[in-house]
Amino acid sequence: MKKYIHILSTIFFLQASFAYAQPMVYFAHGLGGNKDNVKSYASAFPGCQMNSFNFDDAQNNYEDKKLINVGQDKDVEAFIKNMKNNPGQKGDKKILMGVSRGAICVSNLFSKKMQEKYKHQDLLKSVSGIILESPAAHIQDGVDHKLKMFGLGWVPCLGRIFDRYFMKKIFYGGYNPAGPQPIDSIEEIPKDLPVLLICTEKDHIIPASSTVRLAHKLVDNGHKEIYLLVCKNGKHANISRRSRYKRHVKAFLKRCGIDQNKCDEKILEKIKFSVNNRKSLEKIYDLNKKLHKNNWEKYRGRNATTFFGCVGLLALAGLYFLR
Repeated sequence: MKKYIHILSTIFFLQASFAYAQPMVYFAHGLGGNKDNVKSYASAFPGCQMNSFNFDDAQNNYEDKKLINVGQDKDVEAFIKNMKNNPGQKGDKKILMGVSRGAICVSNLFSKKMQEKYKHQDLLKSVSGIILESPAAHIQDGVDHKLKMFGLGWVPCLGRIFDRYFMKKIFYGGYNPAGPQPIDSIEEIPKDLPVLLICTEKDHIIPASSTVRLAHKLVDNGHKEIYLLVCKNGKHANISRRSRYKRHVKAFLKRCGIDQNKCDEKILEKIKFSVNNRKSLEKIYDLNKKLHKNNWEKYRGRNATTFFGCVGLLALAGLYFLR
C-alpha cells in the first residue's frame, strides 16, 4: 500500500511541476510608465508568465531626473537584478521584451561593456527570443524626430548638439551620450536568436525609421531570424491591443518553441527581414520627410518666426563682433 501511495504522490508532484512550469516573459516598461504596464500586454502572451519591475526612476514617479538614464547602465542593472530574482523553473523558455526605453535597455543587455561590467552572460544564454517594441537605434533619433516635427530638422548638427549637451542637463540626468546605444549593442546578439522588431508609422516619439535601422544592422551582421512588423496605425507604446500585433507575437512565440493554440507561424515569413526583401521596406525611411513637410505646413507661422529670429540673432552677433 505504501508503495502505491509513494508512486501516486510522485505522479502528482510531477503533474504539479509541469502545470506550474510556464514560459517566462521578462518585460521592461517605457519612460513615464511602470511595471503595471505589463498587464495590457498579457493578452498577447497566452500561457506565459509575465514578469516586470520598476526602473529606479519609476519608483519615485520620476521626481529625480538624475535617475533617468534611458536604458543604459542603471536600467540594465535593474533588468539583470529582476532576472536573477525571478529565475523561473529550469528549462523554461525565456523571452526578453522591452517597450521604448525598455527596448533600449534590452538591446543594451548585450553590449560588451555591460556584459563585462555586470557579468550576466549566463542569463543571456538561456534566452529563447527577443521582442523590441518601438526601439530607438540611438537616442539622437528621437531628438531628430522631434526637431523635424517642429520644422527644425534643416539646422545642421542641431540634433547631435541636443543629444550631447542638453539631453542630460535638461531631461535625463542619468543619460550618458557616450554610453551604450542599441545600434552598437545589438551586434552582440547571437546570430541564431530570433528577434521581433515592432513599430508604428504614426509614432511621434521614436520614428519607425529608427527601428528599421536596427533591422538593417542585424541583417548586415549576419543574423538570420529577424522579423520586422510595421503597423500603419497606433500610437507610441500603445499598439499591443491590435489583432495584427497579437497574431504576430503569438506566431513569434511559437517560432521560439512556445506552444500557442490557433496560431499560424507562416505569417512570420511575410515580415521576415532579410537581404533579399529589405528594399521593399525602404519606404519607411521616407516617413521623416513626409512628417517634416506636414508639420512645416502645420506650424509654418511658428517656423517662419523661428527662422527669421535666428537670422536676426546671427545678424546682431555679426554686428557686435565687427563693430
